[in-house]
Amino acid sequence: MQDALRGIAGIGSTKTLVEEENRQSPGAQTQYPASAFYNQSDSFNYVKTPTPSAPPLPPKPITAEYENIVRPSPAPPALPPLPPKIRDEPQIEAPRKTNESAPKLPPKILKQEREIESEAASTTEGGMPLRYLYLPQSLQEDFLRIAQTNTSKNIETCGILCGSLKSNILRVTTMIIPRQSGTPDSCTTENEEELFEYQDKHELLTFGWVHTHPSQSCFLSSLDLHTHCSYQIMLPEAVAIVCAPKHDPSYGIFRLTDPPGLPLIMNCKAEGAFHPHPDEPIYTDTHNDTGHVRIRDYAYEIVDLRG
Repeated sequence: MQDALRGIAGIGSTKTLVEEENRQSPGAQTQYPASAFYNQSDSFNYVKTPTPSAPPLPPKPITAEYENIVRPSPAPPALPPLPPKIRDEPQIEAPRKTNESAPKLPPKILKQEREIESEAASTTEGGMPLRYLYLPQSLQEDFLRIAQTNTSKNIETCGILCGSLKSNILRVTTMIIPRQSGTPDSCTTENEEELFEYQDKHELLTFGWVHTHPSQSCFLSSLDLHTHCSYQIMLPEAVAIVCAPKHDPSYGIFRLTDPPGLPLIMNCKAEGAFHPHPDEPIYTDTHNDTGHVRIRDYAYEIVDLRG
């Protein structure tokens, strides 16, 4: 039976089988199977399964010792170059060539032509600040020409000074000659509604008044003081201008002192147009170096409402 089962792998002597094959094929080399050897008797695969590779080890925990190791810090990034320093001292310009003409310098601005808005022109006697009041340079000459007819008859003439407020400076832009009646020592406006209507229409503020003394000197009479009081109550910078062509000085720009002049005239109860007042400095000049009035050369408008 062994002889019958001899050809089956795994039965009988393997050595005998090999010897038999060698005898049948002398000189031939032993051929081994290229594929895995499979035992048909017990169905077991004898191919050696490759041992699976071990999984990677986890990283070692960082110990306190490791943390204390001083590591070299990375090099800081390069800083941008600093801008050139700006020196406070003025730069020295290179000398100009002789054939080049230098540009013309602008005209110097005098202090009197650039009054600062926040700067008070003057103050009252009580310390209240007064703003600048500009008057046109030709106002006296123009008004005397308009009043010439009345002046030749020894009759006073009056006009109203109006203007605008800009940059905290009062500027007379219009002189209005209202309808009026006069005497040698007084002047009274008439039809004042027409005057107020014109001012309202053209948005004109009242800055004071001007009148002539045809035969008297340049001063404020008691009647003038009471007349001007109503102007200065409304506007502290309001002025009263007197033109006295037959006397020297022939021109004066006045305001009531405050105090004592303004409160004294406000509380005066004396009757009559002309009456005495206490011997005190009731009014003062305003167009000197310490006053708030400035004379300027500029164009303005004259409006004669007398028809």
